[in-house]
This record gives sequence, C-alpha cells and structure tokens, in this order.
Amino acid sequence: MEQTLKEQAEEYLQEIGVKFQTIDDRRFKVGYVGLNLKLIEVLVRFSEDDANDFIMTSYSVGCSFSGDLYHEGLELCNELNNEFRWVKFYLDEEQNVVAEYDAYVDDGSCGPAVCNAITKIVAVLDRVYPRFMTLRWG
Repeated sequence: MEQTLKEQAEEYLQEIGVKFQTIDDRRFKVGYVGLNLKLIEVLVRFSEDDANDFIMTSYSVGCSFSGDLYHEGLELCNELNNEFRWVKFYLDEEQNVVAEYDAYVDDGSCGPAVCNAITKIVAVLDRVYPRFMTLRWG
C-alpha cells in the first residue's frame, strides 16, 4: 500500500528530527520557538481526495483586531500579502489574525516540500509578529 502524502511528510520530519503531533489521518501540528514569537504552531492539512496539495494554517500571532482597529488590522494583512508571496494573512470571523500557506506537492518530494513550507511560514510569522503587536498595542 502506498503512503499518503501526510505519511510521507511525517516520515520525512521524523527522519530529520522534527517533532510533530498527529491529529488525524489528514492533519498534524508542529511547533517552533522564534526570536520574536515564543511559540509558533502550524497546522498542516492534506486534501481528503488525496490531491497533491496541502495547506498550513497558524493562529500564532495571537491577537485580534476588533472595533476601531479592525480596518487597520485588515490593512496590515493586505500590506503583508503584498510583501510575502507564499504566506497569506487575513482576519477570521472573530477578527483574529490567521496566516495560511497552500501549495502543490509531488509524491516523490512531499517530505522536503512540506518541511520547506513549514520553515517559510514560521520565519515569516516570527518576522511580522512585531508589526502586529505595534499596531495592536502601540
């Protein structure tokens, strides 16, 4: 039986010593410590139809932009979306900052591709965290 893309990614992460937590047959979570952001959690989720894609989501910025700050938070998300081509930021229904990264992956390169994507989203989140905090708290 062939491995699913998720299994390929998990196997690769194990081989290189990256710890992760399996959630179910389509999702796992990894956590990193950044320089600016003390805990960066990334949820990696694979398609149910075994299409060659995955999406990563993180709520690690940990702040909300409601009320008067909503439009400013939205503007910062749009600004960051122009700066970072792979990671997209938005405010969810509760006005919390969400970062997402989605990509296509080949069977043979799934592990390294997912690991590279995790590295990218973690680096971007750690880099932009001070900008969100400055906007939120002044």
